[in-house]
Amino acid sequence: MTRILLFVRASYWFIPAVYGVIAIMLAFLSHQLDQMIWSNPDFKERIPAMFLSDFELAYTLLGTIATSILTMTSISFSSILVVMTTYVSQFSPRSLQNFITDPHTQRILGVFISGFVYAVVLLLLTKHSGEVKIDALISPLLAVIIAIIAVGFFVFFVHHVAKWIQVRNLIQNIYDYTLKVMDKNWQNQGELKEDDPWEDWEGEEVLDKEMQAVRAEQSGYIQWIDYEGLKKAAKEDGVIVELLHSHGDYLGKGLSLMKIYGENNHVDEKKYARLMILGNERESVQDVRYGIVKMVEIATRSLSPGINDPFTAIECINYLGHTLSALTRKKFRENYLHDEHGNLLVVKKVYSFSDYLYQSFFQIRFYGSEDVAVQGQILDALYEVASHGNRQVRSDVWNFTDYVVEGLRHEQFLNWDIDRLQNKIDRLAVIAAPYRETKIRLRQTDHRFEDEE
Repeated sequence: MTRILLFVRASYWFIPAVYGVIAIMLAFLSHQLDQMIWSNPDFKERIPAMFLSDFELAYTLLGTIATSILTMTSISFSSILVVMTTYVSQFSPRSLQNFITDPHTQRILGVFISGFVYAVVLLLLTKHSGEVKIDALISPLLAVIIAIIAVGFFVFFVHHVAKWIQVRNLIQNIYDYTLKVMDKNWQNQGELKEDDPWEDWEGEEVLDKEMQAVRAEQSGYIQWIDYEGLKKAAKEDGVIVELLHSHGDYLGKGLSLMKIYGENNHVDEKKYARLMILGNERESVQDVRYGIVKMVEIATRSLSPGINDPFTAIECINYLGHTLSALTRKKFRENYLHDEHGNLLVVKKVYSFSDYLYQSFFQIRFYGSEDVAVQGQILDALYEVASHGNRQVRSDVWNFTDYVVEGLRHEQFLNWDIDRLQNKIDRLAVIAAPYRETKIRLRQTDHRFEDEE
């Protein structure tokens, strides 16, 4: 079922196709309604005459509506191509997924396609009805209503495209979806009991267990991991499953997905392999890192010489800081799954906070090393993260601050630039520096950053 849902989410044609099928069914129902009105004079007399059309008027209306809706559909597809070209050339090819899978985009195209299909099919049925002299038709009224709805959706679509082509709204959408993935897959701090049964095993007992490797049946990115299915399978077979990879990791065919420890080394490998879905593209359904990658790519694109838009990079840095701040409140390091009796079943592959921190800023730091505004914004984002984090998070942030300062191309900065950066470092030191013995100081005389004891 999850494979089908991922396929539907990734496909651009599924929802419009469903709308088209519904339109065909509605066209036949409308034609049956016309037949019923024509064969029942009493029922026809109860309908106001203004709602009924003769054959010639119906034929003209349906032809006009089909042509107009087809024109709106063509304009909509052209607008979508413009947005897609902008995303690929200026933002990020990976961010196309956000626009294409947006339900509003697919539903709008579905309305246009269904309106055109309804009018064309009804036009064909009405032409056939003209041979039997049906002179009271209500289906053109329904076609007019659908056309009015399509016009309303077209106006909304213009607004929708104008909104999506703005990079700030794209970043906001990526950020919001990343937070939803966090909330869905991770619990807040304090909601889970600390437990580390894997490390509590006595000595090397786990190494004495028989180990069986489960290998990937195809190449691709890990899009989905069925943790509940893994727990159920491990409990049935009496084994412990250790996952070697996490969401978003790319695997070649034949590489190990997981290790299975237990007394029985004859478990069904395919049963376990099918509980992890691999595909040609990364999916954000469970992958928080993918949202971070998208924002980082938009930022680095904006810092390229061809675009040179540091304000977009600063916008991405702000949202990356918000994302990491939200991450500090989550139990993302909980990697042990148990049964109702507390028996260990699955060991997940997880990443540390320093991994997320490094992935968020290391490329932006490199490509924006000569831009004082970008570097200053990174320090502001680190301050925000440290303000929300615990002792370990603040220590990681301070270590990363040292790394950021070390990579600055200080020869490009003047005294005022250095003063601004030093103020940000000093503000961050108030929160994070107590967990380190050194403080980062900047000397203006030679424009060099140093670590002073």
